[in-house]
Amino acid sequence: KKMSSDELQALSNRSFGFIAGGSGITPAFQLVRKFAQLLDQTSISPKLTILFSNRHRDDVLLIDELIEFRNMYPDVFNFELTLTGEVVEGYRQGRVNKGMIDQVLPYDQIDHVFLSGPPGMWETLFPMLKSLDYDDADCTELEP
Repeated sequence: KKMSSDELQALSNRSFGFIAGGSGITPAFQLVRKFAQLLDQTSISPKLTILFSNRHRDDVLLIDELIEFRNMYPDVFNFELTLTGEVVEGYRQGRVNKGMIDQVLPYDQIDHVFLSGPPGMWETLFPMLKSLDYDDADCTELEP
């Protein structure tokens, strides 16, 4: 289900986390872009953080756009990248895990988490989120 601008406005003063794998960054970034449009038009102040996983640095989609958004909205938007297939300075290493989620998207600072990525990602990550006190109402799987 797509969120309307009115729904986004109602959620606008909350903190949101996104966990995206590979091309799953696309639906996450579309939602971030909608928030950015509202930032330019209203006085909303959400916090948006993406934990983004890829195999290799060359696989990272939308990196220029992510950097641009972080530069445009430093008090609102941030992202962390992790690579599973190579070690690169400035990137986290390894698959998204419970410890990484707890560091980047701590339960006491995030109101809602959106997940988008390859098949099986929800089944892998949702139990980790539950073990960090997130529940069904706190998490949404984004459709590709």
